[in-house]
Amino acid sequence: MMRYLLMLALPLSLSGCIELFSCGNDVLWNAKSPSGELSATMFKRNCGATTSNAYVIAVRGSATAFDGGDDTNWVFLTDAGHTRAAWEGKDVLRIHRAAGSDVFLEVRVFRGMQIRYNDEPL
Repeated sequence: MMRYLLMLALPLSLSGCIELFSCGNDVLWNAKSPSGELSATMFKRNCGATTSNAYVIAVRGSATAFDGGDDTNWVFLTDAGHTRAAWEGKDVLRIHRAAGSDVFLEVRVFRGMQIRYNDEPL
C-alpha cells in the first residue's frame, strides 16, 4: 500500500514544480491608440537562466487585461530591448527597431490594423 502511495505522490508533487519554469513578463511601456480602442504593450519576457530575454510588442483591445503569455496578440519579437513604437493613427502602429538586432516575429497586418517598421542605428 505504501508503495502505491509513493507512486502517486511523486507525480503529484512534481506537477507543483511546473509553475517554477514559467516565464516572467515585465511590462516596459504601454501605449493606447488615438481612438483608445487598442493598446500596444512592450514587455521583457524572461524564461530562465538558460534562455536570453526576449522583447515582445503585443496589441490588444484596451479593455482586455494584459497577458504576456497570450502569444496570439504578439506582433513583434526581438532580442533588442531598445525598441520603441508610436501610434500614427487609430489603426497604424509604427515600430522603431534597432538595425542589426535579431527579429523573430514581424507582423505587418494585425486584425485590420497596419504595422510599419523603421530600422534605427544602434
